[in-house]
Amino acid sequence: DDGTIWDTSMSGKVTDTWGGFALSQQVNKQASTSDYANQFDVWATGGANGTATFAVGYDSNTAGEGYMEPKEYNAPQIDFAKAVKPVCLYLANSTYTYTYFTGEATDSYAVRITGWLNGTEGKSVTCTLVDGTTRVEDWVKVDLTSLGEVDKLTFKSLITAGTYTPCYFCLDDLTLE
Repeated sequence: DDGTIWDTSMSGKVTDTWGGFALSQQVNKQASTSDYANQFDVWATGGANGTATFAVGYDSNTAGEGYMEPKEYNAPQIDFAKAVKPVCLYLANSTYTYTYFTGEATDSYAVRITGWLNGTEGKSVTCTLVDGTTRVEDWVKVDLTSLGEVDKLTFKSLITAGTYTPCYFCLDDLTLE
């Protein structure tokens, strides 16, 4: 033991990051610049369907592709105690992600939701939050009925290769059958 308290094997870089979900009640549609201070804010006037609390997802694996090794614990996922049939949920842009995009035709950001059952990957649905000059301005309902019975949902950010898009999104009002 040489007394080192952290691993600097990444070319001397030390990172402090998180991945997964955090709960928030912060709303912000006034921000004009993309900033880490807005990472827990939703670009909406409140939670979906009037809720006060929602989840902020951060896909650290996608955000760090090419920089850090993806780890299962850095990916947003929801594990269920038993198999369930999801009906829908609501997604929205985080304020950080919303303000990152400037309305270029090449802007692209989506979230793929995949159902799993007994360790086997099943069907997926994709929700586009930014498409060129169009950005989702509030909560959007995502139909999950095609996933069927699942015991886990995973969330993957889909970004244009080579970009450093902040891979944040907001989730609320998950409904199960």
